[in-house]
Amino acid sequence: MRNSRTNKPKETNKQKKERKKEFLENKKNVVSVVLPTLTVIFALITLFIYLKVHPNALNFMASEKSL
Repeated sequence: MRNSRTNKPKETNKQKKERKKEFLENKKNVVSVVLPTLTVIFALITLFIYLKVHPNALNFMASEKSL
């Protein structure tokens, strides 16, 4: 028996070019949207962990301002 999935119509050259163009656009979006977002999230997590490990870090900064 034949698989019903193989009954898809063939993709034309124009459709292939459009699909490749969309893939490249999506790849650019990853670089311009996802990576900066992940960088900010990583920085916030790092800051949170630093402040939890060094609880006097905020007190030290506050005492510097009062001098």
